[in-house]
Amino acid sequence: MGVSKDATRIATEALVLEFHATADSLTTDGLEKFYNKNAILRFGNEEEVKGLDGIRKFFEGVFPLLESMKHELVDVGM
Repeated sequence: MGVSKDATRIATEALVLEFHATADSLTTDGLEKFYNKNAILRFGNEEEVKGLDGIRKFFEGVFPLLESMKHELVDVGM
C-alpha cells in the first residue's frame, strides 16, 4: 500500500515552503538540502550552473543585489 495523496500533498507543500523560506533568507545557508554536487540550475536566461558549490557561488552573487524576497505559497497542484 502506497502513501496517500493527502500525505504526499502535505509533504510536498512542506518541502516547497522550506525551499522558499531558505531562498527568502537571502543566504546560501541550507541550499544543500535542495541541491547536491550533481545538481544543475538554470536561473532565468542565465547559463546553467552546475553542482552545489557552483549554485552556492551563483546565489552569493545574486542575493546581495536583493533588498528582500518573499514567496507566498498559494497552491500545490497535484
